[in-house]
Amino acid sequence: PAWIISSTSTLLTREFIEVPHCGVLNVHEGKLPEYKGSACYFWMIYNGEAAGNVTFQYVSVALDEGDVILEGPPVPIEKDTSVFDLWKGLLLSHGSVWPHFLPYLEQGSPAPAARQRRNDFVAYSYPTRTVVRKIKAGGHRIMRFKDLLWILKMGFRG
Repeated sequence: PAWIISSTSTLLTREFIEVPHCGVLNVHEGKLPEYKGSACYFWMIYNGEAAGNVTFQYVSVALDEGDVILEGPPVPIEKDTSVFDLWKGLLLSHGSVWPHFLPYLEQGSPAPAARQRRNDFVAYSYPTRTVVRKIKAGGHRIMRFKDLLWILKMGFRG
């Protein structure tokens, strides 16, 4: 294939990454290189960010170190933004990234990308109870009732 679009949190092997002649793509739900790893939406709130964004990138063998094709629009993080609300906002922002990339998919040609700057950023993982407590102490919730309603609506309506 020309492309493989990955949506996994699993590290991929070099053999798998080398299969498509244009590359393996991933929409990472965090700004790279600052937010490598999993559950970035927890960490953006924990770190007091004003906004978050997704990063459209090529997949490499090393965790979230692939070249960056483009960044999605900022998703504001307000005082009352729940972790789920931020996750949902990042997920929905994926839609604004694809139109910029579709011509490359149609042509079967690699998209221009920039190397990530060298850094000493750490990879985040799922938060500990201590981190969740601090997020809640800062006025944020993990999930609100309106978030649950959104899930139910999507489950029934699609």
